[in-house]
Amino acid sequence: MIRDNKPHPETVKMLVALSTDAWRVQTPVDWKKAQRYADEAVKIADELESQELLSLALGALATALDGQSLLREHLQVAQRRVGISEQNQEISSRERIDALRGMGAAFLYVGEYENALPYLESAESLAVEVKAPDQIANAVGLMAQCYFRMDRWDEVIEVEGRWRDLDMRYTRERVGET
Repeated sequence: MIRDNKPHPETVKMLVALSTDAWRVQTPVDWKKAQRYADEAVKIADELESQELLSLALGALATALDGQSLLREHLQVAQRRVGISEQNQEISSRERIDALRGMGAAFLYVGEYENALPYLESAESLAVEVKAPDQIANAVGLMAQCYFRMDRWDEVIEVEGRWRDLDMRYTRERVGET
């Protein structure tokens, strides 16, 4: 049997799914395996020159690095991912939102709260535009953490109000767990 060794878009998606499985489903969590799958997904997406798939693969890699507390490396990957999102209009709204939220989260995790906020605000704004309440709630929750850690209580209360409004308007399945 002749095997086709050309990179294939579905291979990237499969590797991202396997990376996610290694930390979300497997017990115990295997962050190294998650990183290996994500690294391979990034490599293949680079070969395919698909910016959407590359962003998806970088998201998986960022998660694997975060899970290992490699926070500066996570930040670097998040910066690469958001750069791809900013430079390519063909990136889907959902992927763009996730890249912005990921960048905000990466800054939050290294204690750069002021730097995180513009990305989280952009993620929230785009999520509102495309009516993605789960992503709105995610961005708002991360913003609340930033404001809390900066001891900015008025903003914490204002953001919490937005989150509670979401919780009242949408089902738990649409917003996500609290």
